[in-house]
Amino acid sequence: MARNDESDQPRLPAVMFLAVLLSLTAQLAVAAQRVLTNDRSNALPAPYALGDTVRFLEARGSDGGPVQLSLAGAEAPATVLYAFHSECVHCRAVAPAWAERFAVPDAASSRVQRVAVTQEDPTTAVRYASRFRWDVDVLSLSHMSPRNRALLLVSRTPWVFVFDSAGVLRHHGHGSDLARISHKWGQASASRRSL
Repeated sequence: MARNDESDQPRLPAVMFLAVLLSLTAQLAVAAQRVLTNDRSNALPAPYALGDTVRFLEARGSDGGPVQLSLAGAEAPATVLYAFHSECVHCRAVAPAWAERFAVPDAASSRVQRVAVTQEDPTTAVRYASRFRWDVDVLSLSHMSPRNRALLLVSRTPWVFVFDSAGVLRHHGHGSDLARISHKWGQASASRRSL
């Protein structure tokens, strides 16, 4: 019987080593699964691409109240969103040109729904638009979660998005290139200057 006790003793450290190794492997597998799950749940939505449809935007108006901006089924043949941020130096550079664009007479502007949008709070947004004498509706997306895809519309500034009457994104580009944006959209819109 002494031999059996002696032969079992060398196996005990090997069995313990194997148990610890299996335990560590299981813990690593659980940790890896958590990282993969978190990576997927923390992923930001994909940016809008040409051809994507946006039926409406839930925003805050100049008074801070909720506003639903319809992009699909709008009476105008196009909706142009002008994305800005008050602290963006490039926005300050294009703001006067945007003011000229927004000053197009009512007869021409009725063809296109134009809206300035920002991720800032409504008070700051309206103050900025007033500073440059923008004659346009100003909406805030400041209430949105970073996971909300619509917030990507204001992630680059100054940026302009052109949607057709079905809410389909037809063009987007830098806000300093209004002539190019008007030209691109000019074939589908009856009035280039109204963009």
